[in-house]
Amino acid sequence: MKKLLSVISAFALCAAAFAQPAGAPQGGMPPMPKGLPEDQYSQAWLDVNYAGDANEYHNLDIYLPKVVEKTDDVPAGPFAAPKAPQTFRPIIVIYGSAWYMNNMKAIGALSLGQPLLEAGFAVVSINHRSSGDAAWPAQINDVKAAIRYIRAHAQEYRLDPSFIGITGFSSGGHLSAYAATTNGVRELKEVNTVPSKKKGAKVVADTVVVNIEGEVGNCLDYSSAVDAVVDWFGPVDMANMTDGCKGPKDAKSPEAALIGQKDPAANPGWIKVISPINYVTADDPAILIIHGDKDDVVPQCQSVNLKAAYDKAGVCAEFISVPGGGHGPVCFSEPYFAKMVEYFVKMSNAKKPLGPGVADYKIIDEGGSGPYKAAATSEFGMEGYTIYRPIDLQAASAAEGALPVIVFGNGACANSSLEHERFLNDIASHGYFVIGIGPFDKGKWGASHRAPAKGFGTSSEQLTQAMDWIAEQAYSPRGFGRPGSGEFKMPGRYARYVNADQICAMGMSCGGAQAIWASADPRVKTSVIMNSGMGKMSMSGASPESVDKIHAPVLYVIGGPTDIAYDNANMDYERISSVPVAQVNFPVGHGGTYLKPYGGEFSPMVIAWLDYQFKGSARGTEIFAKGDLKDFPEGWSHKCKNFTVVAEDFVPNELNQPGQQYPQVNSQGYARFKVNAPKAKSVKVTLGLGGQGGTRLYPDGEGNWIGTTLGPMDEGFHYYHLEIDGGVFNDPGTCNYYGSVRWESGIEIPTNADKDFYALKDVPHGNVSQVLFPSASTGLIKTAWVYTPAEYGKGNKKYPVLYLQHGWGEDENAWWRQGHAGLIMDNLIAEGKIKPFIIVMTYGMTNNAVFGSIGAFSAKDFETVLVDELVPYIDSHFRTIANRDNRAMAGLSMGGMETHAITLARPEAFGWWGLLSGGMYTPEEVAGKNVKGIFMSTGEKENPDGINAAAEALRAAGYNAYGHVSPRTAHEFLTWRRALKEMAQIFFVKKK
Repeated sequence: MKKLLSVISAFALCAAAFAQPAGAPQGGMPPMPKGLPEDQYSQAWLDVNYAGDANEYHNLDIYLPKVVEKTDDVPAGPFAAPKAPQTFRPIIVIYGSAWYMNNMKAIGALSLGQPLLEAGFAVVSINHRSSGDAAWPAQINDVKAAIRYIRAHAQEYRLDPSFIGITGFSSGGHLSAYAATTNGVRELKEVNTVPSKKKGAKVVADTVVVNIEGEVGNCLDYSSAVDAVVDWFGPVDMANMTDGCKGPKDAKSPEAALIGQKDPAANPGWIKVISPINYVTADDPAILIIHGDKDDVVPQCQSVNLKAAYDKAGVCAEFISVPGGGHGPVCFSEPYFAKMVEYFVKMSNAKKPLGPGVADYKIIDEGGSGPYKAAATSEFGMEGYTIYRPIDLQAASAAEGALPVIVFGNGACANSSLEHERFLNDIASHGYFVIGIGPFDKGKWGASHRAPAKGFGTSSEQLTQAMDWIAEQAYSPRGFGRPGSGEFKMPGRYARYVNADQICAMGMSCGGAQAIWASADPRVKTSVIMNSGMGKMSMSGASPESVDKIHAPVLYVIGGPTDIAYDNANMDYERISSVPVAQVNFPVGHGGTYLKPYGGEFSPMVIAWLDYQFKGSARGTEIFAKGDLKDFPEGWSHKCKNFTVVAEDFVPNELNQPGQQYPQVNSQGYARFKVNAPKAKSVKVTLGLGGQGGTRLYPDGEGNWIGTTLGPMDEGFHYYHLEIDGGVFNDPGTCNYYGSVRWESGIEIPTNADKDFYALKDVPHGNVSQVLFPSASTGLIKTAWVYTPAEYGKGNKKYPVLYLQHGWGEDENAWWRQGHAGLIMDNLIAEGKIKPFIIVMTYGMTNNAVFGSIGAFSAKDFETVLVDELVPYIDSHFRTIANRDNRAMAGLSMGGMETHAITLARPEAFGWWGLLSGGMYTPEEVAGKNVKGIFMSTGEKENPDGINAAAEALRAAGYNAYGHVSPRTAHEFLTWRRALKEMAQIFFVKKK
């Protein structure tokens, strides 16, 4: 370490003391190191160009510390998502060189970077243009571009941008202090005066205008702000650099080179504009200054005066005078490195406790009336919006599941949600994530004054832009690509906590019109229109026709007959015909109750609606579908239409374990769950309306948790599980089925249309038997289930064979248990609709692929097991017609993907091919394969047009092809049961 410090000091002294031209170090300089030794970091990205111009002076190095990694699970529905790696808070490090060097980032990392890495910070050591490359402000432009780049690419490099520190020595200390004192400053203007001919007088020579932020790089929309700074003996007041800080240096000084070879004495405006001491303000981040009392390059009084400027501005500043410290030596020693580390740790711990990405926050009404204390926040990358969210997202999402999202437009289309902050914050405290148009404002709203002017004319599109942003931040990888594949995308900042599939468009007055416009977006699952309505007018892009595009349940909250929006809201109510709509009125006029603590009377009503729409609250049905307002203050009125009242004809699910009454289903397709968990704090079922969002259960006061899906479920079989206080459990009331690469609970939503074809009837039944066959390619004895018709064994007849494959996450049990393949065959044979054949079901080796790399999955190994090992075994142990014309292969979902690959690769093995929600064949693919028949199917909610078009193309090319669409279903077993029924009547039959 001592040898390293001597090298660093030599660089600092040489670079600072001599006014050399830019370029390679001159004689007397030690050889330039490459960077940190590999044993000092866990991961590094070297020579990253932050400007996008391939210039070496725009490169930076990123080092991650060597620590034991902690990982957090990203939520996964039926599929396991990758784990989110730990992120690290970055410190920007800037070398010293009197601004003469443009490639000394290795020195910054080797000196200041090492102790920061050891403390668990990420180190970002940057190059910048020298004074020989370009004059000021090129150097600070580069620093700010590097900060913007790090903030924009934080996720890629595992950085946490909620805290970014900056430090540097000598000229690097100057740039660090300058970056901190110009947070948010884009331009500086200073008058440059020169002496006149009159004794003692001065005249204005010119006005110095400097673009501090600059235009370097491709991340100009990101902030270049820093949160804390450590300045190591940096020059900060160029007007006072001589001994005793009494005047500027001469025209041969580094400062003169920095401002373009201008004489400092003759250019006070330029000297002022490069001196950070002149721009210290009350909103600057805190600073630690370290300076030796024997520094003969930058006098210590520079730092003393900087400390005084911070004190005058009321900003926290600490100053450490190093006894005997020179310009590097003595200062650069372990005790003072420890002081730097201690300072950054302290500032990091104190800064922004709400997690990554939060730039600032404030607490409103003690955090709100709900169980999750909330805050208003400013987010990096969303500077034009204010976020209202639970402070502890982890606790809120553990209890509630991933939180629904509200996007909010303001009254008068104002660019500030300050007027509504008490209302929005209260909603957030009940387990919601709210995005309000308008920048974060640290101020307070009160009944006695107006909100600070933020401008007007916001657009409806800003609500959809908010949806786009939260979709990115809530993103969780669910397939196709892993790190290094070129396709992988890291989880978003809120992947564990926020559900971007559950969005409410909400707004007040003009913002209500914006919410109506945004409600056409398919991502919107409900809308709340407050003190607003279109009637016959247009506003902010919305019109009466926009009301017709509302596709999800909507609530109008109006201030009674004195509300100027009252008539328009009533016209909207009459106009809406296709979705549930409720209107509630509270006689307070157009201003609502937003100014009251916790949002006043409007908040509980809106929260009740949100809980009804997103959390399946049974009380919501009573309030909004039936008009029961007993829980609300007198004065509320209500009307509604188009609501479906849930039929109370629930019966136990047919898949329940013996004697278990729950889960239950009703005639409309709703499911009701009841779980005994007296000590639980939250219980959720991973099924909900349309299978999205889940169903929250509520305590009944007797130790049970009960809840009903918000809407009817799709017909057919569904996997699900319980989430109790964040843990995953199966429902003890129902049977378990292997799916999602684990045993899951199963529920059957009855179909009123065609259940008869897979019902258990009094007909001759075949046999489903297990066989164990040797697999030389895997070295295992493998399992298959074989269905043989009822007549099998009563003679010497031989039969065709269908090899039928399951989907990803399932195994060889799926088709005969979940799919009822045997019952389907028995009923078809009994009705004389098909000629009997054998079905073979084996494990397709699909679950060896982690869901997240399925796109790279190869069926080659399974092809060997199936075609070269299982088919000969079946032909030798069962009475089969052992030729391709009497052999078929089909599969559902990923089993269809395997079928597609294997049938095309081995057409000599199978004459009949079937893809069940598993893709399509094209005429070009099957050309020359001599296929006997092709069957392709899908659910109506999947890809019906694609399947029909593919079948038509194959038929037009002369192939025996069929397309089938299962009505009302999606990617689920009723779709595939129906497909098997249709396919069985086509396979092994000559084309008519």
